[in-house]
Amino acid sequence: MAPNGQEHFALAGQEPEVEPVLKRVQDIMVELGLRGSVCFFGSYASGLRTAGSDCDIVFIPEDVPGQVLDTPVMVLQKFAAALPKHGYTHIVTVLQALVPLVKAVDPDGLDVDLSVANILGYHNSRLLGAYCRLDERVARLGHLVKQWAHHYELIGSSDGHLNSYGYSLLAVFFLMQTSPPIVPNLQALAEGDKDPPTVQDNRWGVERTWECGYWEDVHIVPRTWNTMSIEELLVDFFRVLP
Repeated sequence: MAPNGQEHFALAGQEPEVEPVLKRVQDIMVELGLRGSVCFFGSYASGLRTAGSDCDIVFIPEDVPGQVLDTPVMVLQKFAAALPKHGYTHIVTVLQALVPLVKAVDPDGLDVDLSVANILGYHNSRLLGAYCRLDERVARLGHLVKQWAHHYELIGSSDGHLNSYGYSLLAVFFLMQTSPPIVPNLQALAEGDKDPPTVQDNRWGVERTWECGYWEDVHIVPRTWNTMSIEELLVDFFRVLP
């Protein structure tokens, strides 16, 4: 089953509002006989997308007890073979990365990165999306900080810098520290939940269990009285954080 609490498009779904880029991948999933869900993650799911953002999509296989699933690399190879007849071009497989993926340009000219079973990335994106829904300044500050990092070529874990998600977390953390805070700590608000979602991950060579719970009902969280402008926040961001 797909993770709960997020719009997703399962094998039998007939949702009419599916965005075309997601619907194409869903159609390929069905054509390949794969069972599961196709979801946005990354900036397309969090609300932090910009004009230059790649479209990150994850295929989450259905969890059927006793079923032996193909590895993510095997599933990606199937997708890569099927993409050309659906109008995709510039197809590149990146199978040796920590998170293997297929990069392609979809028929509308959108750069798409497709991964498989990237559950941790899925939950991380939902968390950022919840913060963005609390206050529009979260996304605005996140965009500005990432633009600064791109301008000075300070973004990208392969070069020893923070990745885009890391800079987004810095922006959120800063907004927790303003006086009064612009956003609360949603993870702390969810402490005590009896059954928070967890993700097993071993991409860095060590098996770890990540607890991914947070307060999801952001519509009932009281909004801040902080009226600082985005310009004031940006100046303070660079003044406060080392």
